[in-house]
Amino acid sequence: MKLLIVESPAKAKTIKGYLDKDFEVVSTVGHIRDLPKKEIGIDENNFSVKKWEITSTNLNPVLNNIKKSNEVFLALDPDREGEMIAWHLIEVCREENLLEGKNFKRIEFTAVRKNDILEALKNPRDINEGLVNAAKTRKFLDKFFGYKISPITRRRTSTFGKSAGRVQSPTLKILAEREKEIDIFVPEEYWEFLLELKDKKGNKFNCDLLMDGEKKIEKLSIKNQETAEKIKRRLEIDSFFVENINKREVKRNPYSPFSNSLLLQDASSKLGFSPSNTNRIAQELKDGIGSFGGLITYHRSDSNQMKKSETEKLRQLISSKIGKEYLSTTENIYKEKAKFVQQGHEAVTPTNLSLNPDDVKYSLRADQHKLYELIWRRTIASQMSPTLSLETSIYIKSQNFLLKTRGSIPKFAGFKKIYNYSDSKNESQELPSLEKNDSLEICKIEPKKNYTKPPNRYTEASVIRKLEELGIGRPSTYHSIFSKLKTNGYINIEKRTVRPTASGKIISKFLDCYFESFVDYNFTADLERQLDQITESKLNWKDTLKTFLEILSKSVLFLKNISTTDVIKRINENSEELIDKKKCPKCNDGELYIQFAPAGPFVGCSNFNKKAEADSCKYKYSLDSDENNQELSGLGKKIGTDPTSKNEIFLKSGRYGRYLELKIDEEKPKRISIPNNMQNETINIERALKLLSLPKTIGKHPEFKIEIIAKTGAFGPYISCGPVNISVSKNEDIQEIGMNRAVELINKKMSLIGTCPKSNENVFFIQSSRRTPSSIGFKGKKISLPKDTLKEEISLDGALEIINEEKKKKKKFK
Repeated sequence: MKLLIVESPAKAKTIKGYLDKDFEVVSTVGHIRDLPKKEIGIDENNFSVKKWEITSTNLNPVLNNIKKSNEVFLALDPDREGEMIAWHLIEVCREENLLEGKNFKRIEFTAVRKNDILEALKNPRDINEGLVNAAKTRKFLDKFFGYKISPITRRRTSTFGKSAGRVQSPTLKILAEREKEIDIFVPEEYWEFLLELKDKKGNKFNCDLLMDGEKKIEKLSIKNQETAEKIKRRLEIDSFFVENINKREVKRNPYSPFSNSLLLQDASSKLGFSPSNTNRIAQELKDGIGSFGGLITYHRSDSNQMKKSETEKLRQLISSKIGKEYLSTTENIYKEKAKFVQQGHEAVTPTNLSLNPDDVKYSLRADQHKLYELIWRRTIASQMSPTLSLETSIYIKSQNFLLKTRGSIPKFAGFKKIYNYSDSKNESQELPSLEKNDSLEICKIEPKKNYTKPPNRYTEASVIRKLEELGIGRPSTYHSIFSKLKTNGYINIEKRTVRPTASGKIISKFLDCYFESFVDYNFTADLERQLDQITESKLNWKDTLKTFLEILSKSVLFLKNISTTDVIKRINENSEELIDKKKCPKCNDGELYIQFAPAGPFVGCSNFNKKAEADSCKYKYSLDSDENNQELSGLGKKIGTDPTSKNEIFLKSGRYGRYLELKIDEEKPKRISIPNNMQNETINIERALKLLSLPKTIGKHPEFKIEIIAKTGAFGPYISCGPVNISVSKNEDIQEIGMNRAVELINKKMSLIGTCPKSNENVFFIQSSRRTPSSIGFKGKKISLPKDTLKEEISLDGALEIINEEKKKKKKFK
């Protein structure tokens, strides 16, 4: 039997349909061996691995098939990781004495196309030791970095510094440096004019103010209203005419096909997909969809170059299907965008260029179709002709001023017929037909006050672009960088904008202070260059690891001799932009400085004394707090007095957001969360008392015999009934909801399946929501059901069986 081994089950299924019956195709489902999770596991003298950790569930089915085969084709992905999996398989077979009588061959292809696979089978090769050594080096570097830097980082940052990573840490530095630019930015006032002119026929168009006499009007030239009003009065009395008209034909060339980096950027900006989402969908398209097989080539490619044979097919397709006039006169040649490109990679393109998006629309999910269409259009456009437009600039003169207007008139769509976009705010302005010396009249002069803006925060796409420019990371790691930083609490991602948290900012400063080399962009990029040299067998991989380990060990040893107090002092010396006020606003005597706590860094008063806490200043606020909530730090903001207990009510801000506090007794104050959409200024004593009256019992559900309780949390008011919590609309007052309305809301969400005969406990069906699947409710807990499960499909016996299976799983886990 012949055996072909790939990484993905979906790919295995697709390829099986391309091969003869004497072939069996299996998948490793990713890695089969890895470094141990709970220790470094690497001998630091000879860089051998003491014991690889085996993933038996992935490996055993593959080994069983190898035992039955005499010819084994290792068709793992054409990159370092794929090469390493192939190497691991052979090493495991050597340890298991399975090599004898078997012929192992390494093959590679960049697309799940029948011809590519058949061609690869005819051209096997040996394992590329250079690729394997590069993969091992990268894995060992990451392990050393994480296991040597992360523990000391946790100790010196009161544990909020969870971990550090070889690529994640420089990425965090990029984000933190941009955030510092934003923090220190001081907006400047400036004025500009909205000028509208019209010709004799009444055609109107907008203009920009270019010159005042001999003085050029720059963005910040007009600094105040007084100057703007003076210019306005002078403009009002001037007469205007066309001084000059410049027309030029502008060509815009198409873009190259996608590399992985370019794909992640375009999918983010055009489709709103996150990098991890894009890679997940691309993996599905690559591995195969139904009868279409693999729809795109290898998606983690760092190349934007197509195979010569595919480029020729593409040019023929454009000529025959779109039109000869849309085909570029000569083949469009593109430069590689990435600093280091692995050999053998080709651009991310459709495997079948003639398979347009409409042909596959009804076989794909909406997100799969959107991504396939983006890849298809970009690929087709790459060999099309440039767009042509007539760009017109008109200069308008008066006694004192020079104005300018511009517009663009499309002449030939070119590649935009397939891959259309807009990147010019003035592109759509239609200009009237004007001649030199035509007189014009101003019909609107509107001075507008503006402020300069800080630099934009990075998006996931622009971070990837920056990493690629610096030569940091690889396509296989780009998408995972953000998830790791987010898991550690170092960044937040909202509406595709990436923002470092307070912990992220401080960790970046900490690493910059004590592990400067390892977050230096050039150092990190040089390691990537060394990995490429190892791939080409131009550099000894152990020399790279030895040098790295020597520098790393010295840095760790240096930090071990420094106290957390010294670290805090140095962080404060380098963090002036993070504290607006130096004097404590509460005691007017202490100095504010950054301090560490397990929950994260915060700003506190120097007059706080742990030993004499009652007499010390307790003013503090989280570095993640916005300015509106800093007044809620320490004792908080007094709202009023509770008429029943005669105790004061305070609005405060803590680790989990804002809350109201009423001291019922010294030991246990009552606290209740404030909904995020409730503004501080709207919280008066009446509203505070209403919130503090929660939670309150509405009554028992007449059918379920479970108490219904009205509550509130960070996301607003809700009612609770056993295993379900149901949000209450902003239009409804949680205090006014009675039994009938509560039962109505609960019955929409939860229904009774039956009663367990043994425990006499009710078993419920809980309806799915936008974020959660349907589930079974039992004893106040929920057990998730498969997606789109309907209540009619679940009987009492079936539900009890699912509950029993869940209990068995928990016992096994314990």
